[in-house]
Amino acid sequence: MYKFLVGAYSPSTVVLIAAAHSVSSAVDVAVVIVIVVVVRVAAAHIISSAVVGVVVLAAVAHVISSVVVDIVDISASAEGC
Repeated sequence: MYKFLVGAYSPSTVVLIAAAHSVSSAVDVAVVIVIVVVVRVAAAHIISSAVVGVVVLAAVAHVISSVVVDIVDISASAEGC
């Protein structure tokens, strides 16, 4: 890849350019890793929010069913059953 640079630049400059390219590649890999971690954290947050939503819905359903049972009991006792 750096063969064409040998004639135009000194060997130390070619080494510096190669090192800069390696650092750039390492930074690219680090950025991809950070993106993957952020996506995983976001997915975990979405899943936990969904779980909380299901728990809240179950609690609401429990309250509604308790109210319905109470209404049925009150109606039955009012009718003298």
